[in-house]
Amino acid sequence: MLRYGLFLLLVIALLPLAPYYLNMEGHERVSSARGNSDLERDDYRGRTHRLHRSNGSFFAEARIRGQRLTFLVDTGASQVALPQKEARKLGIFLQPDDFKIPVQTANGVTYAAASNLHELRIGSIRLTDVAVMVLTDEALSTPLLGMSALNKLRRFDFSNDTMVMVQ
Repeated sequence: MLRYGLFLLLVIALLPLAPYYLNMEGHERVSSARGNSDLERDDYRGRTHRLHRSNGSFFAEARIRGQRLTFLVDTGASQVALPQKEARKLGIFLQPDDFKIPVQTANGVTYAAASNLHELRIGSIRLTDVAVMVLTDEALSTPLLGMSALNKLRRFDFSNDTMVMVQ
């Protein structure tokens, strides 16, 4: 009888910890060989992709409609932005009248056309229904990965020369 009493006492003592352990199911942490910072530990259940700084910037190789496209990651851009020639390669064909949305760029105000990407893939990350702005080739030469894509991630972090994207 004493054994049952001790067992019952142990169960009652550990009961407050049950919610913590039940929530840990499937939430293993993976840590990089470089250390144990929060940035380098990713929630294993999510899709994760790392970018490394190159020439002071982060560039992401993406696949859209089977085409590869290199984006400059720009957290200051509210939306994904594409030069018109890149949009054409992706099957987005616009008329001059479509460029009626004023946008502020580093070079001043220009006009853009709104569109949408059904799917944008960066490594194992798959983003759907991403709003994009198409600018004339004179106004934009490099595709920008802006916040309309980054906000679809669960999180993204920068540390040293690494950007971690988690979906």
